[in-house]
Amino acid sequence: TADAQESLARLVHRSLVVPLGPARPGGRSRFAQLATVRGHAAHTAGAGSAALLDSRDQRIAELVGAQPRLGGADEPAWFAAVDDDLAALRATLQRNLVEAPSPLGVGIAARLGLHWYYHGMMVEARLWQERATAVAAGVGAEPFDRAMAHFMLGGSLIMAHRADLGVPHVRAGWEAVRGTPADRTVPLGDGLTVLSGAFFTAGQAEFSRRIAARIRTIATVSADPALDLFAELAALLALAHDADPARVADAAEAVYALAAGASNTYAAWQSCGAGAVAALAGGDVAGALRWSDRMVAQHLAMGVGEGPMLLELRADAVALTGDAPAAVRLYAAAQAHHRRAGIRWPTREVTTELMRGATEALDRVEFEQAWQEGTRLTLAELGAAPAAAPDPASAAALAQPAPA
Repeated sequence: TADAQESLARLVHRSLVVPLGPARPGGRSRFAQLATVRGHAAHTAGAGSAALLDSRDQRIAELVGAQPRLGGADEPAWFAAVDDDLAALRATLQRNLVEAPSPLGVGIAARLGLHWYYHGMMVEARLWQERATAVAAGVGAEPFDRAMAHFMLGGSLIMAHRADLGVPHVRAGWEAVRGTPADRTVPLGDGLTVLSGAFFTAGQAEFSRRIAARIRTIATVSADPALDLFAELAALLALAHDADPARVADAAEAVYALAAGASNTYAAWQSCGAGAVAALAGGDVAGALRWSDRMVAQHLAMGVGEGPMLLELRADAVALTGDAPAAVRLYAAAQAHHRRAGIRWPTREVTTELMRGATEALDRVEFEQAWQEGTRLTLAELGAAPAAAPDPASAAALAQPAPA
């Protein structure tokens, strides 16, 4: 309102509030207070400060609780809204998971797994998720929230190649949602679909097959069109571990067409990942680059700047074209994205060999320049760059079974 804007302007003029600017281009303006000013305000509010904190926490819970369907058209706007209130979100999690654990804190942490992954915040995410799973049962959090917190933490740890730590969380999630009520079935299917992507990234073939079967069952029971698509996607990701590359590529094309028809960005980019893996395993470098281009487009459509799997697959494909500087730039970007996502680098065994070849093709100065450029490379810049043409000899050398 105009009154609120005028009051805010007066606070800024008196240096009681400091303008920070938007967190992202086109985002809302943000403001902060010095710690001394905050302390004085809390002291002045007295007993009323708890009510103010409760109001903030409830607003954050409503924002996070409004999470749209996985891969839907509303997802980018929700991601942006969460980003805009990141400081308040962290304060709410601190209060409701550390200072005074509550079901509200568990519910918030349970719904942010994909947001944290897309924004390269997985180290922070694990801290909140570990706290949420530790207090969930004791504070009486809803079974669904407990399950999602365990699933997201378990998937994150498994992607980091710590299955010994992640699998117990996945099992705890299953126990929490036994007998899930009907109104939670569809959100459960969405959450398991995210988990299936984690299993695919980590090369967990057996878990991929199990979760694909569960998503199929939920889709059949719920008769939800989006879950039908996710069931097809999960089946593709399970197939991609050890099937013939040509068969996987055909399945990926089919799922990608379904995802594009439904305008579902999550299913689209995940099917592209399976297609790119299959193309590289079959020596089809041009095909891998096409899949990579599609992945970039889907990430940009989501407004997401992080793409660890995308960048590693693209780097491997570009290395096979013989463009060593471009490959090194992509490997540098991929490493940075993997580290922010908390995923072991590199994920694919073949990456080590291909990266070594690209590195050895450059002198020290060329390598350092390409690597430094790569650490700053954005997906937007990648989307504007034309894909390189493949080198036939290198493509033939790569033809081998898909890595686990």
